[in-house]
Amino acid sequence: MSSHLVVQTFDVVLDNAPAIFELAGDALSLLPVPGLALVVKGLSGIVDAGARVNDGTRRAFMEEVMALSDTLKKMLRQTRAAVQDAVGDEGAGRALIEDIMRSEALRLRVQTLKSTIDALGDRIKDLKGGPGISGFLKGIIYSSRNEDTLSDMKDRLARAIEIFTLEGQLSIETVLGDAIENAKEIRQALEKAEDEKVLDAIPRAEAGYRCVDELKSGFLDGTREELFAELDSWSTGEFPKQVYFLSGGAGLGKSSIAHRLCTRLDEPTLGASFFFGRGNIESTLPFFSTLAYQLAISQPTLRPYIIHAAREHHKRATMVYHRSLDDTLDTWAGDVSRYLAETISKMSPYRDFIHGKPQMLERLIHRAGGVFIFARIAVKFLDTNRNHPNPQEQFELLLSPVGGAGLSPLDALYLQVLMSAFPREELCRSPSRHNHLQSFLTVIALQLRSLKPDLIELLWPGLSKDDVVWMTDQLRSVLLMDRSGYVLPLHATFGEFLVDQNRCTDPLYRVNSSAGHAKLALGCITAFTFENMSAYLAAANGALLDQFIHYAKSNWDIHLGQAEVNDELKEHIEQLSSAQNALLHEGTGLDRRWCLCEYKAIAQDAVQISLEYAKSAAYSIRWWQIALESPNLRMHTEATLPNIEAEEIVQNTLRIFDIPQAEVVVTSSDIARYEAVHKELVERIRHENAQEAWFN
Repeated sequence: MSSHLVVQTFDVVLDNAPAIFELAGDALSLLPVPGLALVVKGLSGIVDAGARVNDGTRRAFMEEVMALSDTLKKMLRQTRAAVQDAVGDEGAGRALIEDIMRSEALRLRVQTLKSTIDALGDRIKDLKGGPGISGFLKGIIYSSRNEDTLSDMKDRLARAIEIFTLEGQLSIETVLGDAIENAKEIRQALEKAEDEKVLDAIPRAEAGYRCVDELKSGFLDGTREELFAELDSWSTGEFPKQVYFLSGGAGLGKSSIAHRLCTRLDEPTLGASFFFGRGNIESTLPFFSTLAYQLAISQPTLRPYIIHAAREHHKRATMVYHRSLDDTLDTWAGDVSRYLAETISKMSPYRDFIHGKPQMLERLIHRAGGVFIFARIAVKFLDTNRNHPNPQEQFELLLSPVGGAGLSPLDALYLQVLMSAFPREELCRSPSRHNHLQSFLTVIALQLRSLKPDLIELLWPGLSKDDVVWMTDQLRSVLLMDRSGYVLPLHATFGEFLVDQNRCTDPLYRVNSSAGHAKLALGCITAFTFENMSAYLAAANGALLDQFIHYAKSNWDIHLGQAEVNDELKEHIEQLSSAQNALLHEGTGLDRRWCLCEYKAIAQDAVQISLEYAKSAAYSIRWWQIALESPNLRMHTEATLPNIEAEEIVQNTLRIFDIPQAEVVVTSSDIARYEAVHKELVERIRHENAQEAWFN
């Protein structure tokens, strides 16, 4: 029932019912005190029976009844006003009434009144009389006795009403008012939490300019001055245009320019920013949703509209077509040349070297070809090896055509950096070192958002934090550890290079994408232990475990969708189906449907695993929805666990996962298995005294 209909029902009751005991049906359900509907029903029966007594005694009794009726109608008016304030959302009024009815203070008030009404109902049997001549004669014969009985009933009712209306000098209206305010606060908190949950469920990437300041801040002051004058005119001028299209080839510095513009604009002018240099750079899916999320955070006027759209959106797959742009190298060539000349001339010992052999600098400038990222990596490579006794040898390494004649200068540079930091001979002699390097490069290439060394250690067992720090330092020409400690490529093209066999021509350094995603999916799934989840629920935001579980639950399915199938991974997916928990299924939506379809497509024997996961997840999601709304589970060891029927599981599965209806069959043995898993989980939660964390 919507809030408007609830208010209309109140109006009907208040306008057409002379006394509260004449209410019936839906109207009784509007009485916002637990048990009060039963009181009114009992009172109605007593009033009917009181008709057997003469007018004088009955009139005194009815005065008490009408006094109670007036009090209850005042409570109805008070509740109506509160419900009217809640008009707007569907069901808001009914939800407010339900929250009011949870008031313990109101419940205690009505207990005494109800027990009195129940006792008075028993005393009705002592009233003699009834219809017909026989009843009339009995009424006359027992009139004195009836009057005494009804008088006693009146006195007892009066005392109960007094306690109900003014116990402890606190009026029932005040108690109801407090309950209403408390219910409103709860409702507002729930709505705010729900809004935050809706926002948090928006798929997004950590791609705003603040996330990449270290990566993109290598900007040389004094360059691009004409361009920035044009950008300032576009963004803050008197007649700004809606779109500015900045074009150029890869590595020419577009991201650095965009980053500098964002830092200059910032709040409140900057609404949102997205840099395709981090995370899953091949996917355009998070682009628009990330912008929507940032706009909801930065623009209060847009926030409610974005939340509403996100809540109603049905998450349909989006196809984006992107056409490559012609390079405009001539535009940037002068700035790249200036960057190389000015930067290297300030680096000892290269200053004296290029002064004596300027042709080496000219060759490097020519090889850069106007590509800014090549120039920046070359400078970092020289800086990394500045203590080498032979500067010319370092220049020769930069200029050498490694990897074959078909490689681009940037790819040849990437390969040269890897070979210099980790020589082939050493890797061939030490399989363990090669394995560590392969693991590290796999994480760098496939991580869906940048990770810290200690988090990588948790995600990829066998790769220690010290290993990660050391290898990052060895590859500091192409990798960056930002001020927050996250490890990421200096440019997105490094990750692309590592997984492409046509670009990374040496298999010693190449990353196997599908095998790497399988290992990362496995690392995520194995994170979902009871101990980890309990600690995660109690952990402070930003703690290491909080970051680990957040990455795992947000990205396990994406890694799985791109993974090669192996027995170990299938075994853990099966275990995942039998160990459902609340956090695992937050944000279940498009990506999870997609990954299941992909997983089914790449291995026939994975179909049953996917279907079983989908059904068990659908059950678990509904189970937790019910459980978290029930205070009994966290307070009473004998509380009844949620009961979910097969049809509801089927409908939930069809709604959440993109699976044909004919494939979804839920049996009684399935339900028994799901129930057993969740019962065991509840028992363990209680045994570990973890109710506050799990059921809060």
